[in-house]
Amino acid sequence: MQNNPQWSLDHVRALLAQHKRPEVAIVTQGGPYRAFIPEGEHVIRLLFDPQGELWRIVTVHHTLQCRTYCPDLVRDTDPAGVYPPCEICTVATQREDWRLQRAEYALIYGHLCRTSDASGFWRPGTTYLMIGRSRLICSLRQFLEQGVAQQPAQLLTMLNPLGAGPGMVVQVTKGLNGSVKIPALTAQCFPSVALGEWFIPLEHCWIGPEFNLGEYHAVLAEITGQQQRSQ
Repeated sequence: MQNNPQWSLDHVRALLAQHKRPEVAIVTQGGPYRAFIPEGEHVIRLLFDPQGELWRIVTVHHTLQCRTYCPDLVRDTDPAGVYPPCEICTVATQREDWRLQRAEYALIYGHLCRTSDASGFWRPGTTYLMIGRSRLICSLRQFLEQGVAQQPAQLLTMLNPLGAGPGMVVQVTKGLNGSVKIPALTAQCFPSVALGEWFIPLEHCWIGPEFNLGEYHAVLAEITGQQQRSQ
């Protein structure tokens, strides 16, 4: 694969400027291994996607296997569309289960270099579609802004998967009062990252860009099935 002209510091600056605008698009099926970033300290190479994007933000209901946009939220942004009332929100309220409520998630491509919490689902040397809560993007933006200003050359080598580059230290604490801290780039450089057909734009990862009624009913069926089994 040849170097991508969108893998540049100018594009990083444009992404940061775009994210500050309230109309930034919420834009993800298929792709690489997926992993929710676990608690602990990790060294991750953040990577440009094929279109030069560094993150995607989605607001969804999800279970272990399924996910859907909330039709009530979609209706707010597309009042001319026809969407069902969100029964998932109703069930979440009735059961007082915050895990079923819609939530905002950040999607990034990351190559895991080192971790304090290795497992079969979180293996160093693997590139993942990494999923985190919205606090991940807040920390990532601050880190990128500082990197563009103070370490532009090192930052760009990290983001470009075709060459060797440093990683970023990511410290994750879980829970309602949890946090994500990204204090620094590593002094150590890591090898280039092998890419394959799984390396697709973030807008096609985890969930598609449009509301899908079948996905909504799949999540609702899984949730109501769980509720019936627990009664």
